[in-house]
Amino acid sequence: MEAMEPVDEVQYEINTDIHGIRNGPQLGRLSILNKKTKLFNGFTFYFMGEFMSSYEGYLQDLVVADGGTVLQRKPISRPGRSII
Repeated sequence: MEAMEPVDEVQYEINTDIHGIRNGPQLGRLSILNKKTKLFNGFTFYFMGEFMSSYEGYLQDLVVADGGTVLQRKPISRPGRSII
């Protein structure tokens, strides 16, 4: 606020979150810079249960943003293929 313009975010990054995970923002930023594979790349998701519509939308956006696919209908199981 004091600078009244965008500043380098690195100095404001969280080093350890409430779960004890260290350097999460830094690792995420470096993954993008190094063009690493996205977390959900190649995975397909189907959300079951009751969600507030806005919350379900956020989950779907998160999955898609990180390389996953969201199914709109319940998948049909086939022999030899497990659905998780």
